[in-house]
Amino acid sequence: MPLWASRVLTKALRRRRVKGVSTTVAEIQQAIADLPQADYARLSRWFHQHDSERWDSQIEQDSNDGKLDFLLAQAAQAKADGTLREL
Repeated sequence: MPLWASRVLTKALRRRRVKGVSTTVAEIQQAIADLPQADYARLSRWFHQHDSERWDSQIEQDSNDGKLDFLLAQAAQAKADGTLREL
């Protein structure tokens, strides 16, 4: 998480937190909901970028692990059968 996002969330959580209580997902969600629009927009852009990067990493890992090989086999079979369609 970029430093600015961490600071924004930390400030929002400090306003809501009772000492000694750990941060829960619900508290984080509420802190995000309470953000000013500009900070919310920045966090949203960061989160979507971060989420896309995690997705790409997972797909790459699954491919490297052979978990997607069945898709290649299906495409090869469809090509052999003459049923492969252009995207």
